[in-house]
Amino acid sequence: MDSHEPLEVYSTNNANQAELIRAMLESEGIRAALEGENQAGLAGIGTFEIKVVVSALDHDRARSFIEEHLGNA
Repeated sequence: MDSHEPLEVYSTNNANQAELIRAMLESEGIRAALEGENQAGLAGIGTFEIKVVVSALDHDRARSFIEEHLGNA
């Protein structure tokens, strides 16, 4: 597996929540991105999944951070 391959660490259909998680990870020095946010916004009903992704290298650290701050995500 490529250490830079993007891996999902969190998913939600709430765009604000996804952005908050992304920003929290970034504040910890973990580069994160959102996938699917444009489709969710176009639908306007929040039924599309938005994924927060990080590099494979940061996956375990990101998951631990999310679990610590949000419980079992």
